[in-house]
Amino acid sequence: MRDESEAFYLRIAGAGQYRYPGADLGILVTRGRFMDEEHELLDRARTWISGIKSEFLSEAPGDDRPPVRPEPFGFKML
Repeated sequence: MRDESEAFYLRIAGAGQYRYPGADLGILVTRGRFMDEEHELLDRARTWISGIKSEFLSEAPGDDRPPVRPEPFGFKML
């Protein structure tokens, strides 16, 4: 049965990669909409976001480690 509960997720962020606000963790493709007419996220979207984010762990860099620099050309291209 095909309905809005089906989804395909492609993980983009790899283990040990630099993570920052706005960074893509992955791409989610589903049936149906995730926003209402006012472009606000639906509860369905928030549930998917929470579930995906819960699968990622992160830690702040310690003082003994040099800061991790983003990969060259590893930014979003729109």
